[in-house]
This record gives sequence, structure tokens and C-alpha cells, in this order.
Amino acid sequence: MSRLKQAGALLAAAGQWKQRCLLDGGSLFTDERLWTPENCEQLRVHYVETVEKAAGESGDFYEKLKRQLERRGRGLAADR
Repeated sequence: MSRLKQAGALLAAAGQWKQRCLLDGGSLFTDERLWTPENCEQLRVHYVETVEKAAGESGDFYEKLKRQLERRGRGLAADR
């Protein structure tokens, strides 16, 4: 019976994530709208288009990713 209770909580959390993140373009951690066309464009410019520049820098993948996203100024990194 406890598995059914856990499944209910998991499904409720998944439903909240679906609504807030996928459908509303927001986040579970803030009320700010994150997945706007402008933010997606900034992600493309500062991540996709700068991959080669960061490739020669030291650090693991996550360190390089964070540096690439922080170059934007306000920071696209999800460490808010």
C-alpha cells in the first residue's frame, strides 16, 4: 500500500513540473518565466556558438558550461 501512496506523490510532483516548466515555461524553483524566446536565443548564442572557444580552456564539462553561460553577464547558469 505504501507504494501507491508514493506513486501518488510522485505523479503530483510530475504534474506540477509539467504545468510549471513545460506548459508555462517557468521553473519549479522560481516564479520567473525562464524559457522565453529571448532566453532561448541567449542560450543559443552563449552556448552553442561559443563551444569551440571554451574547448581549449581547462576544467570539466560543467565548469566550462558555467563559464560559457556566465559570459552573458546576468548569467544563464541555473545556480540562482
